[in-house]
Amino acid sequence: DAARGTNLQFMVTCWYPAPPQGGRVPASYVGGLLASNLDYFPYISRFLPRSRVASFAAHASVGAPLATNLSLWPVVLYPANVNFHRRDNLMLVEELASHGFVVVGLDHRDTPGQVFPDGTLVLGEGFQPSGDAMFEPERCEYLADAQFVLDQLAQWQSTDSLLAGHLDLAHVGAFGFGFAGSTAANLANADARCHAAADLEG
Repeated sequence: DAARGTNLQFMVTCWYPAPPQGGRVPASYVGGLLASNLDYFPYISRFLPRSRVASFAAHASVGAPLATNLSLWPVVLYPANVNFHRRDNLMLVEELASHGFVVVGLDHRDTPGQVFPDGTLVLGEGFQPSGDAMFEPERCEYLADAQFVLDQLAQWQSTDSLLAGHLDLAHVGAFGFGFAGSTAANLANADARCHAAADLEG
């Protein structure tokens, strides 16, 4: 979207604290169209057989109820790294959710592949910098994506059927690795709504 200097749409996933429930089936690590198109994720398919990756399960389940032992839950943004996916570092994301954080992972225009709610597979453009000057527009775009998610969080706090009234927007942080680690730091520096950042590597 030229108006805000970034792509018009991208996918997010929200992980959140949930009460223990027997019989729930764990979600797939990469499911549906992405599982059958792992060529879009060469960093995965280069090391593991596609059939194994498609069978991986997460430690979270889809549609679980929100835990009720607290009324407000702090929020952490997890922007995906360049040419990576919001489910990378899923272990850390699920760990944070299990300790009482709502974690919002977001893809970007260069994410190799995203599946939208209507089932459409959207392929990323890929970011292949040919010089240092190309990083500044990418930095601004990643920051704009993260700030757009912050805008949406304010709407979720009022309208979302699960999270409305339960997001502690006074305690918002971000973390990432690689280029997205700098995105987390840039967000905390540029936007007063983000109060903490962790750069895992980058």
